[in-house]
Amino acid sequence: MSEPPLVQSAIASAKAGTGDTPSPCHAGSLPEKGEGLAASLKTELALIALLVVFIGLVATESYYGRFGIRYQFLNLGATHILYRGLTLLPAAPYVLVLYALAFIWLCLDAWLCDRRTRFSQTVRSPLAYAFIVTILAIGYPLVRFAGSRQADKDAHVSTSTLPEVIRLKTTNEDIHFPDQVYRLLVIDSDFVIVFHPLSPDERDAVVTLRRFKKGDITIFETN
Repeated sequence: MSEPPLVQSAIASAKAGTGDTPSPCHAGSLPEKGEGLAASLKTELALIALLVVFIGLVATESYYGRFGIRYQFLNLGATHILYRGLTLLPAAPYVLVLYALAFIWLCLDAWLCDRRTRFSQTVRSPLAYAFIVTILAIGYPLVRFAGSRQADKDAHVSTSTLPEVIRLKTTNEDIHFPDQVYRLLVIDSDFVIVFHPLSPDERDAVVTLRRFKKGDITIFETN
């Protein structure tokens, strides 16, 4: 199975920053100052992009999994993944530890690059793989926890931050919600999905979803 286009783009950026041009550490002569700075900046931006994509994918999977939906079956755009990866930080500041690890990696790699000894060049690649494995091993459960925790808050009526549905009219029915509060979970390219949030004492209850085709909706009001 091929990677999503967003992941392919991030990987291509990383290769462009690190693999397609010779590293200054392995060059026979010292590179120009501007060239070294540009290559370093490109590597750092590629690493940040990969982290944002990784966090966005894992958080999205965990968030919608709490509602019983596999995000792969939602036609979500790349901007949704990026937005989720960026906005998770205010809700879960502990995710910053992944960026801290990446920063340490970049600093250590730059120091080894400046050393220009046989030993420093030998350990650079093993250390890079070690940091990648560490970031993935720590990041996956950490981001899954953050995404699931945010979903659990949004699933309950007292803590939900999702928009409240006021009226939803389709070609077949006109639905008002005077007695039961419904929240908007997601709008993808095909469906609008709403749900009735849980009460505070329903901690492990299953959320009941209602799915409507976008083409059938004529009026949709939220608060």
